[in-house]
Amino acid sequence: YSTGQPENAEDQITSWWLQVADLDFGFGHQLFGLPDQTNIVTGLIYGIVVLLGSAYAFQAVVSDSGSRVPEIARFFTTFFHFQLLLYIFISLVKLPKLCSPIQEYYLTHLYMECDVLWFVFIERVIVLVVVASFSIWIFSSFSFVLTHGPNAHIAVDRPEYGRHADAPPNPRSSQSKLALHGNVERPQPRTDSTRHALVGPAVQVPGL
Repeated sequence: YSTGQPENAEDQITSWWLQVADLDFGFGHQLFGLPDQTNIVTGLIYGIVVLLGSAYAFQAVVSDSGSRVPEIARFFTTFFHFQLLLYIFISLVKLPKLCSPIQEYYLTHLYMECDVLWFVFIERVIVLVVVASFSIWIFSSFSFVLTHGPNAHIAVDRPEYGRHADAPPNPRSSQSKLALHGNVERPQPRTDSTRHALVGPAVQVPGL
């Protein structure tokens, strides 16, 4: 509310379930120390961008429109990860202001002890992060199939790859690989400072 003053829960026309959704996904309530109108307009613009991007990706995947579907799916997978990271960041920003001013001034239907509110909020954040992570995992697998084909897992998960991974390393091949990168000391020519090594054997003159 624009007054910035504590409100009476009985006078609020907002339902409690809507305030729970506001607690989970709200972008306002003096979140970054900015006026509520700035926070809410920023959240509205971000929500419109997310909605349009999701609708475009959904339409492209469902309609199977051309060869750009794998590219769009990979792009949306990255965008999905960004949304999850942003949600975690916003949730961490909310924690210091959870009891005051968010609950005290705006979400008065959710009145409870501060420790209980923290527990409820963190529990809901963890559940949402787990569900979103599984969703990203599923869509990432779908994006992988769109990119590499339905039989791509056969080329990736071959049994011989596991045997090669479990095999002991070959020291000769390891030394050759290190030598290619210049990490193995190459044998240096032996240097001998004796007279025999420098001038060779004595010369015998015939007839003497």
